[in-house]
Amino acid sequence: GDAFPKFGPISAMSRSVDGLEAQLDIFVDYSTGTNIVLDAGIAAFSINHLKIAGWLSIKFKPILNELPVFAAIQLLFLDPPELDLKFGNALEVANWATARNIIFKAVNKAVCDLMVLPNIICISWGDPNNDETVSFTNMMPCAVMRLAVVEGRNITVDSSFFKRMPDSQCKISIGQQVGCTPSITGSTAPVWQKAFDFLVYDERQRISTVVLDTDFAGRTRTIGKNDKVHVADVIAAGDKGLWVDLEDAPVTGTRAKAQVLLSAVLYDLSADTQRLQCHIASSDVPKREASAEAVSQSRSASGQASDEEEEDEDAEDEDVVELDPASLGTAGAVA
Repeated sequence: GDAFPKFGPISAMSRSVDGLEAQLDIFVDYSTGTNIVLDAGIAAFSINHLKIAGWLSIKFKPILNELPVFAAIQLLFLDPPELDLKFGNALEVANWATARNIIFKAVNKAVCDLMVLPNIICISWGDPNNDETVSFTNMMPCAVMRLAVVEGRNITVDSSFFKRMPDSQCKISIGQQVGCTPSITGSTAPVWQKAFDFLVYDERQRISTVVLDTDFAGRTRTIGKNDKVHVADVIAAGDKGLWVDLEDAPVTGTRAKAQVLLSAVLYDLSADTQRLQCHIASSDVPKREASAEAVSQSRSASGQASDEEEEDEDAEDEDVVELDPASLGTAGAVA
């Protein structure tokens, strides 16, 4: 197309994460008409519009004490970028809502798997620890966040026939991690009180909050959303939590904004190990140590049954401890 990408705002910083690194955060906005045509003989397929917008991070890492100083760069999006495609010719049917949703779900997943945290594209020209010029890798999380969806207020729905109270649920997501509350029926002030555990890779990641309503026919539609709140914003709010304004939500008679209350606790994986262990110990999820003890008991019981096999063949079945596969899971589910 004839349009040029727009870059900005731009921020620069130095960070110390597994070594010194320099990072540029650039908002990229590229929207253009295109003429991409695939001629398959019996039909022609085309894409006539392309848009991509989001925060692109460029990390210079590692930084060497000798030339060339910058040995590699890492490219990533902090959050899933906004994507838009419009199809032409034989693919115009893909512009219909149902087909469009299916296509964009696949496209978004492909982009997220490629270069949305924790996934990174690494381009190296002098990194002594990486022989590949271009590699696809991922980074370790820096923290675990327990995010609670507490309640909502002024939650309403638009109805063309008659007024009704919403049957609402809240879907929360960070990157590709998603959690969803149960549905609260017939309330403009639903109390969900549902907590989810998320891996956090950068406190600047955004939290997407979407409130959904289910009508009489079982159809679910969005009645309000917000994707501008960062992890750091909710953490800074402390125990009181943060009321998040919902965009595109129906306005009530008092013209009060629809809002959702979020509250969070952050456990630093390097600094808060003891605190995190106490949190896991107090939860209802079975601990890994308990599973190991069960395995030891199982082996001991199996050995006793083997020794007594000649005297009583039925003793083996009575002595062996059966393990529940669920008990072997990792403590603390991550949504």
